[in-house]
Amino acid sequence: MSWRSGTEVVIDILCRVPPLLVLDKIFCFRFDDDAALQEILLWIFLLFILGAGMVVLFFLPIQQLQEAYSYVMSLGLLVLSHWWSTKIIAPGSTAFSLNLNYNSSGSPHPLADDPSTLMASAVVQISLAQLFIALRTTAAVLSLPLTHAVLHRILPDSIPLTLLLSSLLPFLLLVGDWINAFIVWVLDLPRALKLEVATLQAVGVSEYFSHQWERLQIPHVLRTLFVVRLLFIVGAHVQESVYHHFMRTAAVDFSQWEVNWELAAQLLARSCETWVSLLGFSAMLSLATSYLGVFAGWLLGSDTDEDHRNVGTITAVLFFILALQTGLTGMEVEKRLVRLYRNFCLLSTAILHFIHSMVNPLLMNASASRSVVVANHVRPLAMCLLLVVCPMLLLVYLWQQHTLSTWLLAVSAFCVEIIIKVFISLTVYALFMIDAYKETFWEKLDDYVYYVQSTGSTIEFLFGIFLFCNGAWIMLFESGGAIRALMMCIHAYFNIWLQAKEGWRVFINRRRAVARIAALDEATQEQLDEHGDVCAICYQELTAARITRCKHFFHAVCLRKWLYVQDRCPLCHTIICTDNEDTAAEDTDGGVN
Repeated sequence: MSWRSGTEVVIDILCRVPPLLVLDKIFCFRFDDDAALQEILLWIFLLFILGAGMVVLFFLPIQQLQEAYSYVMSLGLLVLSHWWSTKIIAPGSTAFSLNLNYNSSGSPHPLADDPSTLMASAVVQISLAQLFIALRTTAAVLSLPLTHAVLHRILPDSIPLTLLLSSLLPFLLLVGDWINAFIVWVLDLPRALKLEVATLQAVGVSEYFSHQWERLQIPHVLRTLFVVRLLFIVGAHVQESVYHHFMRTAAVDFSQWEVNWELAAQLLARSCETWVSLLGFSAMLSLATSYLGVFAGWLLGSDTDEDHRNVGTITAVLFFILALQTGLTGMEVEKRLVRLYRNFCLLSTAILHFIHSMVNPLLMNASASRSVVVANHVRPLAMCLLLVVCPMLLLVYLWQQHTLSTWLLAVSAFCVEIIIKVFISLTVYALFMIDAYKETFWEKLDDYVYYVQSTGSTIEFLFGIFLFCNGAWIMLFESGGAIRALMMCIHAYFNIWLQAKEGWRVFINRRRAVARIAALDEATQEQLDEHGDVCAICYQELTAARITRCKHFFHAVCLRKWLYVQDRCPLCHTIICTDNEDTAAEDTDGGVN
């Protein structure tokens, strides 16, 4: 990326932060307890209009966004010019004139003896006028400071009126630009909507939103928002500390502040006080956990970047969902800090689960490939040890520091589950390593692996049911809500129903395959000697085999794995077993597991 394109990206990101800051302030708005209903409704309407405008502004293309900012800056220049004329040049004066010799009362003007202040004021006003002309790309506009002087000559006895009229012409010009831009926007809106709908239909929903996500630079914008809010909070803390020191000692000392627990608690609490700030916090957390995933991948020797990006995304989504469930933004500061602590405990267990999903395939690959490289075994095994020790230490700490609660049960369930999953992975790894050093074909290996993995899946399923019951108790007796109910429905569908359905499907397929294999004839030693060949699936020696209808010999375990995929012979593609034979075999061998 060149410096020019990089600068454009930075400008794009910075331009999208102010609308989010305004939305954040809207969410922070609180009504007075003694406010009238009409006043509240009026404020709600105004805030809704302002919020909708900020949302539209955020999604605008960068060219239109910069044009919108030019209107806002132009209005700001007019306001600043008027304020400078009324407050800076003549503070406290109600009859100020640009006639530097006398004011309306005939007395000498205060600036007549202060040419430096006069020159500075003239430079400021001329600069503001030139900036206004540049932003509006309009020539021959009456300059702001000169306009006031001309109008004062016409109306010498009405200074406030001349101050107002001096800004009227550029303001009317600005309003004209606003009206023109609004008309163009209204006329282009149907065409833009048709274009967006056509694009959505052409590329699909997923690709469309992915493109918008990249166009808007949402992760970077949210992280920039988090940093800006953080700087505001720290700046307010420094200002307050310096002010208190000044009130005590009458001296300004910018070193009279320090980073302490009070500041850290304030930063954490205020980083989650609105939904907008919560999104920024989630984006920053995503960045931190993605680097944690990179570090874990480096320890494991993994060169895949997809897992490292996924851990950040999943962590951010989980954190935001936990905040939605627990109503984090609506809590008081102390309760919010406690809830953040609990959510981070839950989040840490989720990160451990994700790291296990990175370790498990590496562990299986190291055992199945019969690799002799020590690092390929030591790294995943060391990470497995870490995945066992960390949950144990967390469990010991939490049970020592906290009393029994639904939150503690949930964290404990996640910790115990990750420990069990690690032991399941290590057991399967040990089985594959034993098979790697066996000189003969281990026909029962597939059965043992299935039993171990089925045990782990069953335990995971039971933990899912326990967490569902725990969540139901929380919803009914502690803190309910529509969001928690929705998340419980999602948990019940994906982690309970689909998992049970998939486990039952695997069990039935395996049971059917075992029944089919049992229905085939087992080869005798004489038939094996006469055949004198290897298994056509695994190319291992046939010490025991099953004979298909087409008179082909295969290991029973190899043929069973093949039947998981399709029902035809691997060599001649003849149907191995018909539906009627399947039914008869299942009736005969119904007790086979």
